[in-house]
Amino acid sequence: MKRMTGAQGAWLAAIVFLLFTVGQSGKGEASAAPGEWRWALTGSLNEARSGHTATLLSDGRVLVAGGLAPSAITASAEAFDPVAGVWSVVGSMAAPRVGHTATRLADGRVLVAGGRDDHDEVLDSAELFDPATGTWSAAGRMGSARAGHAAVLLNDGDVLISGGFDEDETKSYSVRYHPATGAWTWAGAMNKGRAYHTATVLLDGRVLVKPTNRVCIYAPRFGAVRRVVTLHEQNQRDFVGVMEDDTMLALAAKNRTPGTSLQNLQPVVITKPCVPPSGGGTVTNIVNNIPIWVYPVVAVFALIAL
Repeated sequence: MKRMTGAQGAWLAAIVFLLFTVGQSGKGEASAAPGEWRWALTGSLNEARSGHTATLLSDGRVLVAGGLAPSAITASAEAFDPVAGVWSVVGSMAAPRVGHTATRLADGRVLVAGGRDDHDEVLDSAELFDPATGTWSAAGRMGSARAGHAAVLLNDGDVLISGGFDEDETKSYSVRYHPATGAWTWAGAMNKGRAYHTATVLLDGRVLVKPTNRVCIYAPRFGAVRRVVTLHEQNQRDFVGVMEDDTMLALAAKNRTPGTSLQNLQPVVITKPCVPPSGGGTVTNIVNNIPIWVYPVVAVFALIAL
């Protein structure tokens, strides 16, 4: 067997070192390119839960309320401080809830409405969380029990609650909460009952409700659903929300058909830096996925080539 020369040994050592260094540099916590976001571990909740709500508070904290704990549906709530990276208990709601909604009001309080309790009963009650005092208080009753509904803050400060279900039916009608008076009022009916749908406030103040391939548009000025648009089956898209720059974030569909799509509503498909990287394309990402056994194989072939 031909003995390795000093130059060949140096080349081999350099190749192995380069592959190992690049591969290890991307392992562990993922690296993020400028403008990209990445995930990192933070503090843990005081109580494990699922099916809860998470609401951004005016002071930058995040309120997590209710949900299904390991043993039962819980009424507890916690707030996450992103600066300290810790969770703090902020009292408990009057009733345990899952399948509820939590909406931040214009004054910073959070309206929690409906849901199911630990007896599997659907609730019509609502509660308010005040971040300034860290306390909960009653917010009246919606007039009809519901869970799996949608809630959005309207431009005038009211909260629209649409759809949902109870023990008997999937609801088509909506109610409206007025923070100034604490009253609940009727807000019209959609063309059919629906639950676990989405509701998005459009730039003109109307609300787009999307459950399947038919969407309803609620007009606050009239207090009723004023328009129903049918989507082409292949043109469905999920509306996530309205971004800070007043553009609507949508997951676009292919083969749009004028007249059967939402093009007349002018949804804007955008790509923002806040979209997490997909994890492909860069040298680091590629090398990260190389199995460890590949390194010596490459080194041997490099040695032969030398």
